[in-house]
Amino acid sequence: MLPDPCHLLSCMPACRALQARKHIAASFEALQPVFKALLGAYGAHLRAEWFSWEAYLWAVELWYAYAIQVRLPHRPHLAVA
Repeated sequence: MLPDPCHLLSCMPACRALQARKHIAASFEALQPVFKALLGAYGAHLRAEWFSWEAYLWAVELWYAYAIQVRLPHRPHLAVA
């Protein structure tokens, strides 16, 4: 088993960035079945490159950079950021 790379990093922000990157990569992998289903169902309207790692990472960075909040119409008091 490999050691946790955070123990090797002397800078806590670098460790947190590495953990965030792992979390984002895991989320991207978990969404692959959803992306494939969307492309299968709406392939005439969607492009495969919109569901690439680069596009996903761009969207996540945009989401966090602008602190976008989504208000659910059936529960306006709950916001997802």
